[in-house]
This record gives sequence, structure tokens and C-alpha cells, in this order.
Amino acid sequence: VEKDALGHNEIAHDAQAPTCTEIGWDAYVTCSRCSYTTYKEIAALGHNYDSVVTAPTCEAQGYTTYICKCGDCLKKAEKAPRL
Repeated sequence: VEKDALGHNEIAHDAQAPTCTEIGWDAYVTCSRCSYTTYKEIAALGHNYDSVVTAPTCEAQGYTTYICKCGDCLKKAEKAPRL
């Protein structure tokens, strides 16, 4: 005697937006009875830095600060001018 297939018992999962350093995913479903999934990973975005230049003064070296919208910050010292 043949029996009809059960079909997937779908469980919905919310989307997660990627960040600069973490992967994300679209909303997807999985099956509670098998390994079926519609999960699709979204790659991390990587940092997107804006630069802010601090000019040198008579007594202090200038530098550029790179700030990402996520709050990550890098500071790069500029070479002191030769007199």
C-alpha cells in the first residue's frame, strides 16, 4: 500500500541583515522532518570608512582618522613635514 508523502513541515526564520564583520541571511524556512532549507547566506559588507583629517600644528603631528559607520575606527599618523 502506497502512502502519500508528508510534505515539508516548514518552520519560518527571520532575516538577519549583514554587518561590516558578520554574515547575514534572507528570511528562510526549514523542515522539522528533514534537512530541507531555503537558507541563503549574505556576505559581510566589510568596513566603509570616512576619513577625517586632523592637520598638524607647530607642536603636534597631523593624522587621518578613518571611521566606519559601525563605529570601528583607525588612526593613521601622517609624516611630519621636514623643515
